[in-house]
Amino acid sequence: MMRLLRCAAGALAFGLLLLWLALVAMPSLAFGVATAARLWPDRRLQLVSAWARIVCRVVLGFLRLGGARYTRVGEIDTRGAGLVVTNHQSVLDIPTIVLMSRPFVPAFVARDRYARPGIPILPLGLRLAECPVIDPADRYGSLAVLREAVRRERTLLIYPEGRRSDDGQLQRFRPAGLLAMLEERRVPVWLVATDGFSAGRRVVDFVLNVHRIDGRTELVGRYDPPALAGDLPAFVSRLHADLGAHLVTMRARCRSGPSSTASTAGVVAATLAADPDVAGG
Repeated sequence: MMRLLRCAAGALAFGLLLLWLALVAMPSLAFGVATAARLWPDRRLQLVSAWARIVCRVVLGFLRLGGARYTRVGEIDTRGAGLVVTNHQSVLDIPTIVLMSRPFVPAFVARDRYARPGIPILPLGLRLAECPVIDPADRYGSLAVLREAVRRERTLLIYPEGRRSDDGQLQRFRPAGLLAMLEERRVPVWLVATDGFSAGRRVVDFVLNVHRIDGRTELVGRYDPPALAGDLPAFVSRLHADLGAHLVTMRARCRSGPSSTASTAGVVAATLAADPDVAGG
């Protein structure tokens, strides 16, 4: 009975979220942010970032009402060029990363199917945020787009796995895009580990699984790429290894609950004390 009630609460929260997106988020982007960005083009990124942060908070807030839980630890500096590298479990990965980023929303690498006309919010949002759009079927064209994107003074979000994980486990990196960008320009890499979101892998999964989401996202650290191009493959391999190791640590800490080690608890507590906004939805 309790499981049925939790499922019902999650489905209701998801339904209310869809209604809010249709009645508030979409019109505010199309008629508010887009118009303001045309009037004040120099402030476009600030306007888009402010709108995105509000929308992401509301999205996670509605799902929290349905039983979802989140924890974020760390902050990503998006004031200049850089790369955010993370694993991919759910459609909620992007809202989570957005709320960890200061002061601007990162431009995430998107597949061309999300930029097609007729899809709500996304095509316009991608254009306003200057997100690079790639066609996975066009390998060379996609790499050219990524090389061009990294030349700008924008922080880019990329999922080197190439797709969402089916079971929440870290997949093998498909490093061509990441290597192409690092070869084009040596920019700092922000490595982020996220776990517990696989119950919401697809939009349709939210109907019955909102209460099963217990997401944890942590900044592993900032990495500076090597100067020599020949060292970049080993650097990317290190990112994959460190990400995998951090996920193992996160899962062990979750299983141990309150008995987690004092050092881990101290790091988390210090981060939350420095910025209370990194916790919660």
